[in-house]
Amino acid sequence: MTREAGLLADLEARSLDARFRLRGPKPPGTDIALIMIDERTVQAYGRWPLPRERLAEAVRRLASEGAAVIGFDLLFLEEGGGDRLPAWAEVEIRAALERDAAAHPLLERLLRLNPSDTALTEAIGAAGNVLVPYAFLAESRPRDERAEAAIAGSAFTVVRTPRDGAAASALLHGRHVVAPARELIDAAASAGHVTVVLAADGSLRHHYPVIGFRGEYFPSLAIELARLYHGLPKEEVAVFLGSGIDFGGRLLPTDDRLRFHLDYYGPEEAFPTWSLVDLLEGRLPDGAFRDRIVLIGSSVAGASGHFPTPFTATMPGTEYFATAVQNILTGDLLRRDDLTAGIDILGIVGGGMLAAAAGYFAPAAVSAAVTLLLLLGWVGFVYLAFAKLGLWIGIVLPGIALILNFAVQEVWGALIERRRRRAAERQRLNLSRYFAPAVVEAIAEREAPIGVAHARDAAVLFVDLSGFTSLCERLPPVEVLALLRRFHAIVERAVFDHGGTLDKFIGDGALAVFGVPVPGEADAAAALRCAHRLLADVGLWSEELAVSDAPIGATIGIHFGPVLAGDVGGERQFQYTVTGDTVNVASRLQALCREFDACLVVSDVAIGAALAADCEESLMRNLEPVPAVKLRGREQPIAVWIDNRRQDGPFSDA
Repeated sequence: MTREAGLLADLEARSLDARFRLRGPKPPGTDIALIMIDERTVQAYGRWPLPRERLAEAVRRLASEGAAVIGFDLLFLEEGGGDRLPAWAEVEIRAALERDAAAHPLLERLLRLNPSDTALTEAIGAAGNVLVPYAFLAESRPRDERAEAAIAGSAFTVVRTPRDGAAASALLHGRHVVAPARELIDAAASAGHVTVVLAADGSLRHHYPVIGFRGEYFPSLAIELARLYHGLPKEEVAVFLGSGIDFGGRLLPTDDRLRFHLDYYGPEEAFPTWSLVDLLEGRLPDGAFRDRIVLIGSSVAGASGHFPTPFTATMPGTEYFATAVQNILTGDLLRRDDLTAGIDILGIVGGGMLAAAAGYFAPAAVSAAVTLLLLLGWVGFVYLAFAKLGLWIGIVLPGIALILNFAVQEVWGALIERRRRRAAERQRLNLSRYFAPAVVEAIAEREAPIGVAHARDAAVLFVDLSGFTSLCERLPPVEVLALLRRFHAIVERAVFDHGGTLDKFIGDGALAVFGVPVPGEADAAAALRCAHRLLADVGLWSEELAVSDAPIGATIGIHFGPVLAGDVGGERQFQYTVTGDTVNVASRLQALCREFDACLVVSDVAIGAALAADCEESLMRNLEPVPAVKLRGREQPIAVWIDNRRQDGPFSDA
């Protein structure tokens, strides 16, 4: 017994086990029956190994019942199985050996035999349809020429070897053989190996119908049982190294290591199974074994091999060999050959490309959903191919290809998106030095200039710094520039905090818009709150300056109505701004602050729009309505509200 390893192979094999369990057991047919040496048998006859006279009797009973072929899954390696020759007989034989060397072969053979061995040998020979096993070992041991000579006649007589010799090297080769006495093998109709190879996890999934040993190729017990059952001569079972076995004109497919992938029928006792003690005591129905292959083995715990399979963790080795025989007879062997390899490659390449395409063209969530659907679809296809057609198509590698292609595409896309975002952030940072955040976003998200193409309602605010001209007369230019930057910072903070767009600075004044480029329901209210904030911040700033003879203040005009927003300029130099009558009216209202000796003038239209969205009392603080006034350049008078709290010096020096 040996083990084979490989992580991916192990994962794939485990997925095959899951397919078996999902499919469930299936009937194995009626060609095979099992006779098991179980606990009841051992208790009945009081010993293990069982006396070989009992096995001889079992062979005679099965032969009389009409069994087609009888196979032992017992190696018979122990010396005898019953009472040995009397001591006086052994003494006489050894004395004869010392006196006459020519008599050595016969007497040596007689010395090894006991009555129990003789009875079993005679029963096997009389039945004429009994097979006995031998086994190959993977480890090297001192050469046993007796065992090698005993199995020599069971080797395949027809072997086809490819010219390159690669197939022969891929085949499993034994290094040592253990076999029963040659008398048992010579009496049997044939013999076959019962070597098993376990996967890395200890499971038994494959059957090796051919094992190489010292330049020859030997059949498994399962192959020989099936051959005798079909009455085929040895010459009609040919080995094609690397491709399969010609079984009487029918090709039994194998993989490149010349092994079968077994199709298990179920857990323990999937085949008709009886206890040996019931056979020997005549408690079995008539005709139970007629024209059947009968395997005699052991299920005694600790005295025989039990192996994990897809359906159970404790299947006796005898049932494993029965499964192999039934697969050979019915052709139920799983196919894992060039066809399935091609389908595997199609799944790896095609599925990987589809997952990569989904990751490239679709958002991450959609791509993940598509990849999951592809994976589930492949699993469903693979299962149906297994359950209906007996094809072992890979799940692990195509699944890994799907997931890896999706992951790589997503990672690559994330890296590209990260670079794009970094570039966009740099662009936004540069733009934010000149434009308001809303304008920056509008410009950054477009591939081309915005253009003067959209009209919408917006609140327009003009603010101007009064008392600044008088102050500039007494200060050096550097300090004047510093004061101007401080004022611009106050305006910028107030406008941005209320969601406005700072259209431009005009000397010691500024133009702000609320509702461009992104309109809102409370744009007029936001503009009015921004005006209150500006008046308060400029007042605090004036107190910080402590210029009592010429304090500074702010004058503000607000109007609400339609504006045109977009790019204006020449062929290469653009400026994003707003134009229209609403802008002109807001400018005129700011100029009215001198006439009313006020710090804030708001059109009645803007007040109405603000109150429609926000009715808090603080919005209207210090505002009073005045009679309609006529603005320069307009025929129709306009109703306005004013805040006449003075925070600055005379308007004449503004």
